[in-house]
Amino acid sequence: MDKQKPTDVIMHAYHDSLGITAKFELNILPHINQLVADYVVQQSGSNSKDAVNNLLDMENFRYVGVYDEKIGRHDAFLEACEDVVVRWPCGIAAQVKDICGSDEDVTIKRGDRLYIESGYKYSDSAAEVFAQATGLTFSATWISSRDYYMLNMFRKPQAAMTHVPLPLPVSFNKWSVPTERSSRLANTPLTIKAPEQFPTIPTIDEWQNVWKVWDLLTLQIITRDKLLVRPIDLRHPFIFYLGHIPAFADIHMAAAEAAPLSEPAIFAQWFERGIDPNMEDTSICHSHSEVPDKWPSVEEITVYRDNVRRRIAAWIDSYAALKGNVPADAARHVWMAFEHEAMHIETLLYMVLQMDPEDIRSPINCTFAPNRFALPDRCWVSYAGYPAVVLGLPSDNEVALATATLPPGHVFGWDNESP
Repeated sequence: MDKQKPTDVIMHAYHDSLGITAKFELNILPHINQLVADYVVQQSGSNSKDAVNNLLDMENFRYVGVYDEKIGRHDAFLEACEDVVVRWPCGIAAQVKDICGSDEDVTIKRGDRLYIESGYKYSDSAAEVFAQATGLTFSATWISSRDYYMLNMFRKPQAAMTHVPLPLPVSFNKWSVPTERSSRLANTPLTIKAPEQFPTIPTIDEWQNVWKVWDLLTLQIITRDKLLVRPIDLRHPFIFYLGHIPAFADIHMAAAEAAPLSEPAIFAQWFERGIDPNMEDTSICHSHSEVPDKWPSVEEITVYRDNVRRRIAAWIDSYAALKGNVPADAARHVWMAFEHEAMHIETLLYMVLQMDPEDIRSPINCTFAPNRFALPDRCWVSYAGYPAVVLGLPSDNEVALATATLPPGHVFGWDNESP
């Protein structure tokens, strides 16, 4: 990527003393003449190239470049040095009329400019913004010795969390306006258009993305031989969380369905609650689930996990098929299971950071893109396009929730356990 530089450096590059850039840009005119001549021969069968050779004469134009430092873009034009009349060859008059609406001669007045191309110059944060806009992850960058250019590495992530896409800044828009309005646009808040309707429950795609990230963390970044490690004394070993996520989800799915727990049901007892330090005295902790004499094997836990995931997928499918309102109490339980798993991704990463770095296996084909440059130049975001977002539950009464329904578009807020 060509980096942003002082205006004098940019202008010197596009307006070299030997005039090489000017010759390059002006060369488009004989090229246009050649293309039109070939088209005339193709359409009419007659050779009228001589009549086309001066359709656009290089001698009547000069190269002009304009650099907009605010948006980091150099625009190249060919400016008419005098009035130029473009006379279309008779052999293609019908085609010109079909395309342009008229086959009459076109007058390019002195000072009029023909747009040729734009050269974009990017800030240090541009790679981050591109990654955010495309769903890729920005992994690394190499910068030239004079800080003029940068080579960036992007990767396709194994999983991506659902988000509202950000519009590209004005400097990335090929048809953005020139200097006189760029300053105003650069200070205009980003506007994000809301979807037509929010899902009342997490979609299966959202669940699968969370599962991919969770499995990457618990079964790849944390190696199997480290699952019994306790990097924080007042926390369970990692293997507890491998079972805690499906157990917590199964408890809430059983409540949502008013159905029994998945087998082995004892897992719900072992993995329901983790260790939570007492905030008044962190040397002690609150009560937690019974700890078994020996933790189940990874294979046993992953089989249990897969059974719970199938249960979740089947429940979502059943309500998706109805395309109607979702029971409020059931939706609350499903959202709690979803948000709980997403929350524990952060919790487990915090624990991983307490490990010996030599014990952490970095996945080769996956990176997590930092978001610190997602909005490099504008900090205000306008959320528009949806009249209202309803948060929370219609009632705090458990009995009332059991019979209430949520219309499509109702959204839970964090933490939905106590909205």
